[in-house]
Amino acid sequence: IPITAMLIPIAAIVMGGVLKLARLRLEAAKPRAGALPASGLADPDAVELALWFHDAIYAPGDPTNERRSAELFVQLASGATPVLRRRVCGLILATRHASVARTSDRRFIEDIDLAGFGAPWDQFMRHGDLLRREFGVQPDAQYYAGQVAFLELLARRPVFFATDFYRERYEARARENLQRLLDLRRAEGYRAAPRDA
Repeated sequence: IPITAMLIPIAAIVMGGVLKLARLRLEAAKPRAGALPASGLADPDAVELALWFHDAIYAPGDPTNERRSAELFVQLASGATPVLRRRVCGLILATRHASVARTSDRRFIEDIDLAGFGAPWDQFMRHGDLLRREFGVQPDAQYYAGQVAFLELLARRPVFFATDFYRERYEARARENLQRLLDLRRAEGYRAAPRDA
């Protein structure tokens, strides 16, 4: 039995509705991506598991979400090989976008995580509105300052998407959406919060 066939039902029981977000993200990636390029992945099982688990623990604004999701995976995957557990945890942590992706699997999972930027503008903004609602307890000034900081981080990347697959299909639209949203937030008066020295 494939590892995913064993873990997903267990995770669904343990996490209840939390997997809804992972399912939505996978479903959202399909129309934009068509047939996903699993043949270019070094470990498709690890990528799939990381996609299922990367938002397993999700509290809006909590910087420990990815780490805690990786820890949950390790708990639920105690029967998996140490190599698989390490790979999946590394891929889950990659969705923090804190460093340059060096493996094809990591580049692919980061691109899926950012795939929504390649959607048509109206769809992109609807997704953004849903995300804003998730952070409803955060004041606008704090939320949008964080959003501007993240958008500026993405804008500094030499390319938006790390894989040829996504870059060829969605790079131009993602850049347009990114810049349009950044311009909109700046016109509304929002700036990235200054970093502590």
